[in-house]
Amino acid sequence: MSVSVVRVEELLTSLHLPHEVKRHAPIMSVQEALESGVLAELGITAGSIVKNVLLNDIAGACYLLVAPGMGRTDLKAMAQRIGSTRLSFASRTTFSSVFGPAKGPVTLFDLLDDDDRTRNVHLVLDSRVSEIAGNTAFHIGTNTVSVLVRAADTPTIASAIQPSYMTI
Repeated sequence: MSVSVVRVEELLTSLHLPHEVKRHAPIMSVQEALESGVLAELGITAGSIVKNVLLNDIAGACYLLVAPGMGRTDLKAMAQRIGSTRLSFASRTTFSSVFGPAKGPVTLFDLLDDDDRTRNVHLVLDSRVSEIAGNTAFHIGTNTVSVLVRAADTPTIASAIQPSYMTI
């Protein structure tokens, strides 16, 4: 399961949001993006990176957190804020059961694949993301294609993907 570039562009165009799709060398982590030169290629800075992390609680609920790539998120405070139990990073098994066994990096755009597995993932947006100046980038379906969007537009995108998204 993997969302298409066409589907992401259709969403962003329907929202009248400026965006640009770029192909680049594969990157698997924020650290790799910093070290590989891909950020310069994309025209964004280290402070503009966002990370997308799949979390789950003891009851098995899954949360896709979109947060600044260079900052830390207090998971205990996040759990309290969203009314959850203790949160932890999802295991590879949980990740595979939600996004498929071959799935690599995941972003909020993967929630456009509205099936039984992703429908049960709660989108959580760290409010600091929309405070990032300029553009940020999200992978689309693979770690070699990213879409550049204004970071300030991330709440609009999140709302279009999952109207019940939460902000921390």
